[in-house]
Parts: sequence; structure tokens; C-alpha cells
Amino acid sequence: MSDQQSTDALARHRRAMPAPPPRGGHSAHPAARATPYVLCATLFLTACAPLIDPEPVTVRHFPSTAFYEGARFHLFTFEPRVPRDLNARIQLARSEIRSDPNCTWANAPNDVIRDATDRQGGTFTETLLAAPVFCNT
Repeated sequence: MSDQQSTDALARHRRAMPAPPPRGGHSAHPAARATPYVLCATLFLTACAPLIDPEPVTVRHFPSTAFYEGARFHLFTFEPRVPRDLNARIQLARSEIRSDPNCTWANAPNDVIRDATDRQGGTFTETLLAAPVFCNT
């Protein structure tokens, strides 16, 4: 093989091989360098994201005939009708009352709310809430 043939073969070989990565082992393309950071950030944000209720909850309330320290008890219903603990139901009911300009939440102890809710019947204990509310209607 002549020197010219060796040079031509070496040139063909170099064209067929990909260029080596720059120093540091990273690709020269900026998106390729950002990929590990984007992946880490995505995993971090996913892990830290609050759990969101998959279905929005509709809250309705109706006045009852019972009173507590001048406030009328209201019966709160929640759709979808799934069991929720007392604190979750109170939080949803308070949020609903905050959005109603005619009503304000009466600060009754949780024991009073629990007892009034329990009196509505065992089948409704985890899907209904009875809480005192002041309303201007």
C-alpha cells in the first residue's frame, strides 16, 4: 500500500467516525447538557407537589332548625359523596362560607360540630357536616 493510499484510507476512516466529545465528557449541544438538570428538576418538583384532589368538590349548605349560641346550624353536603374525615369536611365547609358574602362561620368547637353531625344519622357521618353559621338571609 502506498503512502497516498494510506492517507486516503485514514481520511475515510476519520470521516466515518463521530467527533469525540469536548473535554469534560459533555456534548457540545446545549440541550444535551441541560437534559440531566431538567430531569432532576422535574423529579424534584413532582415529589414536592401537593396532592391535588382528583375531582373538584361541590359544597352546598342548607339551614336547619337547630341553633348554637345564636348561630343556626347548616347542613353541608359534598359532591362527590365520598367519606371524608371531619377536618377535611370542616375545611371544605369553611371555604364555602368564605365565598358566601351573606354568611360567616361561627367558631364552634369541633366536638360540637362532630356531635351535631353524628345526630344526622350513621350513614351520613362521613359525607355530611352540621356546623353553626351566621347568615343574613
